[in-house]
Amino acid sequence: MAAAPILKYQNIVVSVTQNTNQIFIPDQPNLREARVVGIEAHDIVILPICSDLATPNVPLVTFRSAFITLVQGDVNNVTKMPLQNLQTIMDGSNTAPTGRAQLNPRDFQQLSIYWNKSFIEVPAALIPAIGTGFNLGVYYYDPIKK
Repeated sequence: MAAAPILKYQNIVVSVTQNTNQIFIPDQPNLREARVVGIEAHDIVILPICSDLATPNVPLVTFRSAFITLVQGDVNNVTKMPLQNLQTIMDGSNTAPTGRAQLNPRDFQQLSIYWNKSFIEVPAALIPAIGTGFNLGVYYYDPIKK
């Protein structure tokens, strides 16, 4: 009998390198065939600096106006989901919390995502400054070995 796969986590920094309203997610070699079960996003209130410890998170107004599209093969399985729907951490430092009150990341039902075809989109008026980034966390299982 085979053992159950172990849940893993990888952090992704989606850096803003051009003035454009579509910011493509970089290729993730470790996640190419992975079965994604959850994705979370962190805004500047929760995480001022992205996980690379060098890139400032995008401004809050940009984060709250951003959408994510996730592609599997040639199909957009998740199209224009508000990025803030992926927040799992709540900022309780003031009387009006700014985050989402989710206990777990969204269930992506072991979706296999083509990261380099997937992107974050923001309104043209809110294009983030070059040198900032979006911070995502991905929960996944390794691919099934055949």
